[in-house]
Amino acid sequence: MDLARFRIPLFAPPGESAPAAPVVVAEPAPAIAPLELPPLAPDAAVAPAAAAPEPVIAEPKAGEEAPIPAAAAAAQQIEPSLISAAVAKTDAAKTEIPAPAAPAAALDVKTEVEAQPPEKPKPIEYKPFKFPADVTVDPKILQEKLIDPLKDYQIPQEVMQTLVDNYVAATQQVIADTRNESHVYFRGLRQRWRKESETDPRLRNRLQTAIGNAQGLIKTYALPEDQALIFQQFDLNGMGDYPPMLRLLDTVGAVLNVAEDGAVSPAPAAAQVPKRNGRGWYDKTPTAT
Repeated sequence: MDLARFRIPLFAPPGESAPAAPVVVAEPAPAIAPLELPPLAPDAAVAPAAAAPEPVIAEPKAGEEAPIPAAAAAAQQIEPSLISAAVAKTDAAKTEIPAPAAPAAALDVKTEVEAQPPEKPKPIEYKPFKFPADVTVDPKILQEKLIDPLKDYQIPQEVMQTLVDNYVAATQQVIADTRNESHVYFRGLRQRWRKESETDPRLRNRLQTAIGNAQGLIKTYALPEDQALIFQQFDLNGMGDYPPMLRLLDTVGAVLNVAEDGAVSPAPAAAQVPKRNGRGWYDKTPTAT
């Protein structure tokens, strides 16, 4: 069927009247073949089929719109698309079965639990630790190096005391090793100085004379109360074996002639033999003449 024939203007520009709608004449219905029905019972009354009435379309009046035939109105209905139908179906499902709401009490409890972090245990307050009688430990260093790194482990007092004992023992061992290494080095250094003095071109043939001049210089020009301190420092720092020091004292003593004018003579050869403890010529005091 041609729908263009049923287009009817519904609106007109302002100030103008809508044109009269054309008269639409419906097409006659196509002929339908008669249906053969089974014979009815004799007593059944058969009513004659009523003829289909012809559609009557009234003429529109001036200023009115022409009525739309039923067939044209049915043809103008818009069928929803697949997407629109799906949206309508989803909206209907939401309306029929509402989603259950979450219980407010459970949400509140969960939020409260998450907002509160777990509490940390308080650090243990330790009593004063015990140390060996000959050991002094700086409490600040002990706190920073040992106690603070372990404060979150809740170590008991007796276990911490064991750790402190091990810490002190390890520290003492390091100190002892360092001192021993220094002593070994210093003893080797003094032995090397003595060999250098014995082989020195200026001292090797007159080493005992040079030692006598050094002793005479100290005993002649040093204050009496300082002489013992000077010889003690020669023992501690090894300067009595150092070749440059021996040469200096020998030169000054020879210039001042302390051996001849100062009544100080070189010590005998037997007195110059070093002792086993490492002390040298300054162990013996020269005899005045």
